[in-house]
Amino acid sequence: MLNSLHLLLPEGLVADAAWFARMGYPCSLCSRYLASGWLLPVTGEVFRRPLHKPGLEETAPPLRLQHFVVSLQMVMERPIAVGGRSALELHGFAH
Repeated sequence: MLNSLHLLLPEGLVADAAWFARMGYPCSLCSRYLASGWLLPVTGEVFRRPLHKPGLEETAPPLRLQHFVVSLQMVMERPIAVGGRSALELHGFAH
């Protein structure tokens, strides 16, 4: 199951517990992945796949809006779009 996790959830991206359940990962397996460092807790039932191998120093950059947007759109297949002030700031038009 760990090999398929590497294919389904790219390094640095996040997924929620509902996504893991849909992909066939029981809560007990997610707990083992958290304990071994293959997943990192973000908040509540949201987890991130780190950029490092367990046992080594964490090398994942801080989470940014782009990580969540890509995760929601590509991993969890949620139809969202960034708009308004956030979209302007992402394109460098903040003042």
